[in-house]
Amino acid sequence: MNDPIPEKDKSAAASFERSPKWLRRLQKESWQAELLISGVSLYACLQFPQLIYELANIMLDWLPIEFSFAGYMICYANILAIALLTTFFFYHFALRAYWIGLIGLNSVFPKGYNMEDGMYSVGYKRLWVRLLPKVEDSIRDVDKVASTQFASAFIMLMLYGMCSISLSIIALIYFLLDDYLPSWLWRFILFATVGLYLLSMVLSAIAMNQRFKNNPRVQKWQYYIGMLLSYPMTLFLFKPINQLIFTFTSNAKSGRSMLGVIPFFLLATALSIYHLQASNIGLLVEQGKLGNLASTEETMERRFYLDQYDDKDRIFTPVLESAIFEGDYLKLFIPVLRNERHLCSKFSGTFQSDESNSDREAAKEKRRFYHDCYMSYHEVFVNGLEYKGSIYLHEHRLGQRQGLLAFIPRDLLLKDENLLEVKKLANPEGETYAHFKLPFYCSAPHQ
Repeated sequence: MNDPIPEKDKSAAASFERSPKWLRRLQKESWQAELLISGVSLYACLQFPQLIYELANIMLDWLPIEFSFAGYMICYANILAIALLTTFFFYHFALRAYWIGLIGLNSVFPKGYNMEDGMYSVGYKRLWVRLLPKVEDSIRDVDKVASTQFASAFIMLMLYGMCSISLSIIALIYFLLDDYLPSWLWRFILFATVGLYLLSMVLSAIAMNQRFKNNPRVQKWQYYIGMLLSYPMTLFLFKPINQLIFTFTSNAKSGRSMLGVIPFFLLATALSIYHLQASNIGLLVEQGKLGNLASTEETMERRFYLDQYDDKDRIFTPVLESAIFEGDYLKLFIPVLRNERHLCSKFSGTFQSDESNSDREAAKEKRRFYHDCYMSYHEVFVNGLEYKGSIYLHEHRLGQRQGLLAFIPRDLLLKDENLLEVKKLANPEGETYAHFKLPFYCSAPHQ
């Protein structure tokens, strides 16, 4: 005997009929809103990486070098999330385009496949009809997939937004309290949080096992831990996001139902790698390797040569005009980033202006102080020999980057292969803060 239908389910149809006309129409024709939102979201996802590129540039310039890896993780997590959203929305857009095409064909050919006449024989047509699904079935199935795909993309969009807010709040709390709390406490909080999420994954796997599936104690623990850990990821959208997620997971027959998202993650990973190559995000990792920023001299990095830059690029490493030098003086520019200000205080202290000086004299005194300060922690080597020539303060045209400019005469160079090294010192004791190796070729002088 069948169980009685709950009153809530009995009244579903009546509730639909009582809803406003515009809402009933929207529910029946939701594909129009889906297509509009999907198109706008896809366009936004294609534009948003530029903001992450700029965020990486700001972090490279301002973020203390010991936090560079954390900055990399923030930027890469954002890029990966945007890439995942892009693949989801693009797939939904393609599905809806295919669905509209099926609708159009069905309106023109309501009978679907024509078996009576045409250019092909009946026997040939029957073979194809056995292979292909009915147009009406395809319309219905694609509509379901597209709607669930849109919901998946929308869940990702909301989770991305809430996680970004949570990470921003955590980063703000960290920077505000870092000077007051010991480092071991921060590590304990980090490891405890990671351990709690790992415990949740293990407990979830145990709770779904047939042995514990009907164990109320295990199910309650899974519920409370899952609810606790979902709050930081959903914030004030806790119920809407979990409602959508639970609708998916409660209708999944097994964990294999979720394997369909793997291709999207693979595509998103490939797209995120492209964004890493097209931006300075990878530099955050290298900047975090104290004293080992540059590659070996066998590698000629694009970022070391100005003729490889575009007008919108920023300078974060020493640069030469080109990998092939042909003139009388080799032009070297060394950028001074804003996160290097603490080095000045170590080597030269803080600038103190003489109140008796005029504004013009004070400005000259300030420039002289910073020139001497920058020179105190920079060392330049040409083919292993330290360069002792003049080095000037300079503001480069790309991004108005402040730094040092040197003109190295050809007499100090070798014919063909040369190596220029730039060291930034971390303290007066000589510890290396960053080390750059710039290989280049010197052509024979013109006769």
